[in-house]
Formats: sequence, C-alpha cells, structure tokens
Amino acid sequence: MSDSRQLKLLISPILFSTFVFSLILLVWTYQSTLLSLHNIWTKNNQAYSHGYVLVFFVVYALYAEREWARLSPSYLAIPLGFVLGALWVASNAVQVLLIQQMIVPLLIFTLLLACVGVKNVSKIWIPLLGLYLAIPIMDVFLTPLQDMTTWAVTFAVRVVGITAFVQNYDIQIPYGTLRIADGCAGLNYMLAGLSIGLFYSYLNLARAKDKAIAIGLIIILALVGNWIRVFALVLIAYDSKMQSSLVSDHGFFGWVIFAVLMVAYFV
Repeated sequence: MSDSRQLKLLISPILFSTFVFSLILLVWTYQSTLLSLHNIWTKNNQAYSHGYVLVFFVVYALYAEREWARLSPSYLAIPLGFVLGALWVASNAVQVLLIQQMIVPLLIFTLLLACVGVKNVSKIWIPLLGLYLAIPIMDVFLTPLQDMTTWAVTFAVRVVGITAFVQNYDIQIPYGTLRIADGCAGLNYMLAGLSIGLFYSYLNLARAKDKAIAIGLIIILALVGNWIRVFALVLIAYDSKMQSSLVSDHGFFGWVIFAVLMVAYFV
C-alpha cells in the first residue's frame, strides 16, 4: 500500500472523530440558540418549516463534494472562535436572539476551518452560506412579498371581472373578506425554492451564468405559484360563498401547487 493511501486512511478517522467531538461540544454550548431554531423549523406551513430539509441539503452537499475534507488545521480559527463566542455572550446578555442564531453558521464554519484549513473550507462556503435561508433574517422580505402578491391578485381579479374591493391587504368580496397576511406573502415557498435551486445549481451546474439562471427561475416559479394559490383561493371563496374549507385551511394546497411547479422546473 502506498504512503499516500496509508496517510488517507489515517487522516479520515482522525478528521471525522475530531469534527464529531467538536460538534457535540458546540451543540451543548449553544443548545439554547439551537433549540430556538428547532422551534421555528418544526412549525408546519411557516416561513422556516424547511429548516431541517435545508440542513439535510447542506450535509449531502458537503458529502457529495468531499474533496475538501482533508486534515489541515488552521490557527486562524482560534481568534475567530473567541470573537464569535464573545459576540454570542453579548447578544445573549441583551437578549437579541436573532444575532445568536446568525452566529450558528459562522461557528460551524470556524469549526471546519480549524479542522481543514482556509484553502479547503473556502470550497464549501456556498452550502454553509445556504444555512442562512433557515434563519429569520429573511423576514425583511415579508412586506415586499405581500405587496407583490396583492398587486398580482388585484390584477387577476380585475381581468376575471370578480366583484371585489381591494384595500391594503384586504380583498373584500360580497360574501366576506380575505386578507393577504404574512403567511400568504409566499416567503415560505420562496425560501424553499431558493434552497432547492441553490443546491441543485451547486451540485450540477458549472458555469456561473447557468447557476444564476437556475436560481432566478426557481424564485420566479415559487412566487408565481403563491400568486396562483392566493388567486385560486379568492375564486374558491367567491364561488363557495366563503363556505369551502380551503378558505381557512390552505397550507397543503399551496405546497401541492409548489410541487407541481418544481416538477416543471426540473423537466
């Protein structure tokens, strides 16, 4: 057996065991922050209910492109770890949960940096950056998405000729009022689609132009799918005189439309 083969067999268990042990320490130390993310990710039909699916994507991407996993410790992780730890302590002291959550991907990056070095960890920054799609910083898009959905549905209502009056986010029809609330903005579908597009392009496409097109297309499909969902609910509410069960419980209905559009996307 060659020396390089022997070295590879020696390094892999060391790298794996070191990373797993360090990850256990990280989870134990920052368990309160991780628990807050767990609570967000386990809420059905909410903006970040794709959180655990996204974590699976990240793990799979790191495994699929595992050429980066070579033991090459970097001392740069030490000062970076101290800075992140101090920032977490400060944010915990003033009870700013969002900052604590934003630190989590950076802590994982630092952990990997300590194990594999700058050169190797730079190859996997895209999957690690993708973790931010499951952190509530994306709430800044809620209002713009609500505005876009309201505009699209208003336009469709006028084209079809339904008797309706749209004021702010309320759609008043003769049988009641429908509201385009935060959950109807489409943030959950946009983030789920963006997660799929990001990792699909990362694993399967080489050119930056192709990656940009793939990600842009899936965002458009996710948003249009949400507009179709909301407009369809307006039609259903109008035809059923607000009696259809979909008027009040339409989370699964939206994911069906999303799934159909994702099939079209990959085709």
